Amino acid sequence: MTKELKETTKLFQPVFLISFIPVLLLFTVLLGYGIRENDRIIMILCFTIITLNIVVLTLLQIPKLTLVVDQDGIQFKYRPYHRKSIHYAWAEINTIELIKFDPAMEFKGWGRKFSTHYGVGYLTLGGKGIRITDKNDNSVTLTISNVKSAEQLILLYSPF
Repeated sequence: MTKELKETTKLFQPVFLISFIPVLLLFTVLLGYGIRENDRIIMILCFTIITLNIVVLTLLQIPKLTLVVDQDGIQFKYRPYHRKSIHYAWAEINTIELIKFDPAMEFKGWGRKFSTHYGVGYLTLGGKGIRITDKNDNSVTLTISNVKSAEQLILLYSPF
């Protein structure tokens, strides 16, 4: 068994690119038509939409969750919100649980979100996560992909 879990997940998954391809292709073709017909309105509109698509795709690359579970506790950093990792020592944790959840229903989406039931969520993928409640009853939910390793390490290191 490993003594540490370190994983990094991104908000943007390459499969999302598929939804942008038809829009980019359509407006690229329209841009060619606008250039050929010398129609400035079509050219400006198409260039603007193509540029916005590229900007959105670029911005979707930024959010990234780095999670570490080890003998010292749990630490995470969610870029671009955190410059330094947030660390929960095992002694600071009141409860910890592995959960299944629906980000769209319980958090209203992905990214840095808030849920009345789960607290602050840092969500990159859907479905599985770690919910940490500290001694002050503040909760944070983190997306995790390697649930089995996390569970083993939590059982190994947590005092409860």
